Amino acid sequence: MSSLTEVSPTLRRDWRLLEAAVFLFAFGFATYSVVFLNYITERLGVTPWRMGCLESSREIPGLLAVGIAAAVASFPEARIGAVCLMFSALGVAATGFVRDFPELVVVTVFWSVFMHQWFTSSSAIPLALAAGQEGGRHLGRMGAIGAGATITAYGLARLLTGHFSYPMFFVLAAAFIFAGGLCLLPMSPHSATLNRKRLLWRREYRLYYGLTFLEGCRRQIFSTFAIFALVNQYKTPLAQIAVLMLVNAVATFLVASPAGRLIDRIGERRAMTIYYFVIALAFLGYAVTTSVRPLMVLYVVDNILFSLGVSITTYLNRIVRPGELMPSLSMGQTMNHVAAVAIPISGGLLWTRFGYHAPFWAGVIAALVSLALTQRVGHARTIPAAQVAEA
Repeated sequence: MSSLTEVSPTLRRDWRLLEAAVFLFAFGFATYSVVFLNYITERLGVTPWRMGCLESSREIPGLLAVGIAAAVASFPEARIGAVCLMFSALGVAATGFVRDFPELVVVTVFWSVFMHQWFTSSSAIPLALAAGQEGGRHLGRMGAIGAGATITAYGLARLLTGHFSYPMFFVLAAAFIFAGGLCLLPMSPHSATLNRKRLLWRREYRLYYGLTFLEGCRRQIFSTFAIFALVNQYKTPLAQIAVLMLVNAVATFLVASPAGRLIDRIGERRAMTIYYFVIALAFLGYAVTTSVRPLMVLYVVDNILFSLGVSITTYLNRIVRPGELMPSLSMGQTMNHVAAVAIPISGGLLWTRFGYHAPFWAGVIAALVSLALTQRVGHARTIPAAQVAEA
């Protein structure tokens, strides 16, 4: 499937619906993200310790991913994604109206339950539509579309800052996420993987599980504490955070599609090697740098490199047995969130005890361990046809 012009009208329509859903979700979630840290810092007085607790609470639903996937295994991924986005939107809208930290935790956990399942579906749907061909390119294209939406959202947020109240931003974000869910409802059965298993743990996928676990460590350290360090430690105002996120989104937009094609061309092992080596350097920079501008550059570098992180998913897609992609992605989500639940609280404690640099030293270690595991990817076993037939 080298081009959308070579597929049937129904499949082409499914791609367009998915692209619209990805765009709308990314626009809404970016609108939420650009104001969230300033909102909880200015209005609710959230401390580093509470920030860690909030992030851990938000990631707890990720542990339920494999159980939720088992419960909804008989439904097409697009329908699951649609319902999840619409319920997530309700929680995002409610965020702007919470009165204290406990209410914030409750609302965040609510929308997180559904959004984590969307993250699993959003990887499975394009791989199903691609029918196993050029997975990196298609995931990269979805990443580019999401980045384009993020650029638009950050630009709009920059214009609306000072004119929109915080609750208005969250309601606007929710409206776009809900619309993304509506786009998924008309998708055809092309978007579904057939004969999905409900629960799955295979020893032959253990390298994938290990990489996703460590990716949870890496992702949570940066997503929880990188921007929070700029806001809490250096008092960076909302206008500058919006500009930083806009620059980051533009860079991601430019890199996402080429990164996906690069993964298909050089293979997952080389792509992951580049990814984790530079990530380790980025964490090291955050651990030793005390100037705001270099920290902003490192934040953009980390997010650009995330485009190469889809190589973990394309690696699974290459070795997975028929019908096992969605449950394997869900198990990966669960493994990812074992780390994601523990890391924010641990990072908050490290920050409180040793200063804001401490969580990033832990990130250096996680990136280096991932780099070592990555060297085994080239030796992963492809499932023999006879074994597939027995499954």
